[in-house]
Amino acid sequence: MKLKDSFGNILPENAFIIRHTEVSEFRNCPRKWILTSHNGFNLEPKETHPALRFGSCWHKALEFHYLGKDRFEGFGQAYKEEEEDLYKFLGAGLYEEDMQEKLQTEQDLGIKLLELYPEWAEEQAEPSDKEFKVVDVEKRLLIPIETPDGKPTNGWLAAKLDTVVDKNDMLYVLEHKTRSKTSSVADNPLLPLDLQMGLQVLSLWAISQQITGKQHNMVGALYNLARKQMPGPRVRTPVFGRQEVVRNIKELMLLKNNLYIDLLEMREYVQNVRTDRYNPQPIGVCRWGCSVKTICEAMVKGENYKDYVDTYFKQRDRDFITVLKEEMDNE
Repeated sequence: MKLKDSFGNILPENAFIIRHTEVSEFRNCPRKWILTSHNGFNLEPKETHPALRFGSCWHKALEFHYLGKDRFEGFGQAYKEEEEDLYKFLGAGLYEEDMQEKLQTEQDLGIKLLELYPEWAEEQAEPSDKEFKVVDVEKRLLIPIETPDGKPTNGWLAAKLDTVVDKNDMLYVLEHKTRSKTSSVADNPLLPLDLQMGLQVLSLWAISQQITGKQHNMVGALYNLARKQMPGPRVRTPVFGRQEVVRNIKELMLLKNNLYIDLLEMREYVQNVRTDRYNPQPIGVCRWGCSVKTICEAMVKGENYKDYVDTYFKQRDRDFITVLKEEMDNE
């Protein structure tokens, strides 16, 4: 079975596929990127980071919700899968009192937020769910990457959109995000600069004519934010927020051209199997967001990093090309 892109074109054997989530990671630190990317070592931690665990379950719940299914069922299914993965890593430690309390607290929070979400989304969110119609949910896209003058390359951008909606005859990505307990869900001036969302919007723009029958000059994103704070009478700051961002044709072309540059740099990095280039950020990604810190520290010291790989990491269970074939055939 040949892999086809969103336009029905068969990809060549040498196709270089880039996830929309990994471009900013490559720019931040090429070493982390090549260790975790399917184009590189394809590693992932054996234990999911707690913040990602809750976010994954919340995402599944809202996927069910916008499909018209039971959002609580979606949350429960996702949490069960997370607990199964956690057991593989912790064994009997999963059932220790502290861990059980932590997991129960997360589940209670998710259920409470899901109880409140529909009324907020329909009555208080700006724009509200009443102002748009759902076009698609969990939309997988595979878009050719072109040179700045429109010539084909061997690169493709793979994006997965949480929800695609139509608001006033304009397409938007409705992206579900969770925030920490201490974060704000108010309008964030940095969101219009978000590269990951920009690439999702670029992908949506590329197929907008397929969806609506016309080429759009603008597409947008609706950040659907939920703060991990148990609601209560003493909680005065909102736990939900929604922010609208629009990209015009000039911004989209800039994203498109920069993506081509990323393709060239990523391809060169993989061809030379490089792990030398890294970007230490003591108060940034290295501090709070890097899943491969232990490997990177060993590499910096010239130690045998493979011991850390065997202990804390695993190869991803499924090949990304196989996943794409299944998801693209389901369209």
